[in-house]
Amino acid sequence: MLATMEQGYRPYLLLTLMCLTLFLPGLSGLPPLDRDESRFAQATKQMMETGDYIVPYFQETPRSKKPIGIYWLQAASVEILSSPAAKQIWAYRLPSFFGGLAAVLLTFALGARLFDRRTALVSAAVIATSLLLIVESHLAQVDSVLLATIVLTMYGLALATTDAAPGAPRAEEKWHGYLPSVCFWGGLGLSIMVKGPVGPAVVAMAAIVISILDRDGKWLLKTKPLLGVPLLIAIVAPWPIALYASGAGDFIAKSASEDLLPKLLSGQESHGAPPGTYLLAVYAAFWPMSLLVIPAFVVAWRDRHDRAIRFCLAWAVPAWIMFELVPTKLPHYVLPAYPALALLAGIFVTRGIRRMGLWSTVLFRIHIIFWALLTLVIAGGAIYGADTFGSSTALHYVALVLAAVTIAGGGLAVSYMWRRDAEQTAMALAALMLLFVPLLTMHIGPHLNRIWLSREIAEALPPEQMRAPLASVGYNEPSLIFMVGTDTRLTSPQAAARQLVDTPQSFALISDEYLADFEDATKALDITPLEIRRIEGQNYSNGKNVVLHLFAAPGNQP
Repeated sequence: MLATMEQGYRPYLLLTLMCLTLFLPGLSGLPPLDRDESRFAQATKQMMETGDYIVPYFQETPRSKKPIGIYWLQAASVEILSSPAAKQIWAYRLPSFFGGLAAVLLTFALGARLFDRRTALVSAAVIATSLLLIVESHLAQVDSVLLATIVLTMYGLALATTDAAPGAPRAEEKWHGYLPSVCFWGGLGLSIMVKGPVGPAVVAMAAIVISILDRDGKWLLKTKPLLGVPLLIAIVAPWPIALYASGAGDFIAKSASEDLLPKLLSGQESHGAPPGTYLLAVYAAFWPMSLLVIPAFVVAWRDRHDRAIRFCLAWAVPAWIMFELVPTKLPHYVLPAYPALALLAGIFVTRGIRRMGLWSTVLFRIHIIFWALLTLVIAGGAIYGADTFGSSTALHYVALVLAAVTIAGGGLAVSYMWRRDAEQTAMALAALMLLFVPLLTMHIGPHLNRIWLSREIAEALPPEQMRAPLASVGYNEPSLIFMVGTDTRLTSPQAAARQLVDTPQSFALISDEYLADFEDATKALDITPLEIRRIEGQNYSNGKNVVLHLFAAPGNQP
């Protein structure tokens, strides 16, 4: 089957259809997630509301977390397909969808350069069906776009440092040798525009290791720096120049001091974790393909003298070590190393599971059993999540179907892997995800009402133009700002009560822990606000159960 799909345009078509099935479902149905996604989307919305496309803001605070690139991409998507007033999160998520798609297609192109089109097709399917990339391609964040820029840059590096594999397209000859330059320097510039130094750090470490191992640094000349460096400058320079011209020239320095350096020095925002965390998390983050990826790396390490495999290892290993050493850790930080691991998995599948020493007798079996246990946990988690956070019997049955699909597909993959049939294992895992993801993102995720608190609040309020800004006490999630309005006031119980007196068409959202203080304040002001909604659920950002009370000013019943 693989042989018939690897010819001509078919791999690109097949991979595009796979990504549409994996990345599109849930793009519009899943409400905005807290915290980072809603912050990105809200900053982009404010950019369009104010017309300031130079400095992103979250309410009154400059958002110096990331460069401007992702905000421009999201703004372009919203301007073309929606509007800021519509607050349609799918429009903000589309750049991430296209970033994920581009990363998958570029992984295929890179694999075809290093190995062959069959291996490239398997490798691209492996990265497409990894849980982490699927999640990031659903979120209005930066990481799937960053991944696409890094794979583009690494493709340029591969064109410059390796000979074409038999049957691979000689793209550098077709374009008179300019493609390595455009891909390498252009991709590097784009990566800087979306996430600053992360992309250059990953690429630089890979390039240094490759140069040392090959004892040859002449590849740099093939990237035509005299053409490429001006291209990079043309991509990167306009924004800093605009910052300086607007009087916000210290924005980049603030970004480094307030975001980058704290992450390098300590666990920022309680996201600290010890080295080795990503290694333990790879089973879940690369699920279900972790069943193949982990033994693939073991086999690849034994074959590290192969130049193409060495290229992948030079990409994955230094990047992985760097992310492990950074104190601040989030699952998506290590995503830039995933395409290299997917390429190694592609080789593992197409060459077959060969003799692996101790892995063939002990560790290989333990690995399979551990993966199977994790799959059972995921299946059980779907049922638990639907029963705990959902509110309908139908959702319970959908979760049972999802669990059954997960167990059946996982069991089939385990049986193939136990017999060392890597190709059939890969096909079973891909089929599992093509069923798993739409069920989760379309039929379960959007209906977990107890965690979508901001959506419940927004639906209980009149349209933004028909009311005063909401006063919120104790519930400060970014998704509330995005869904209810930029001018939402995060305030005290006394100020919220005063607003109900001073502004007739106003509403106040009070969390349970501040309810007594709010009631005391309303009594002191001699008003009796009307409670129009009581919302119970869980703030999944911190795991706390919350009870929220939505009040209207006297005589302002919606």
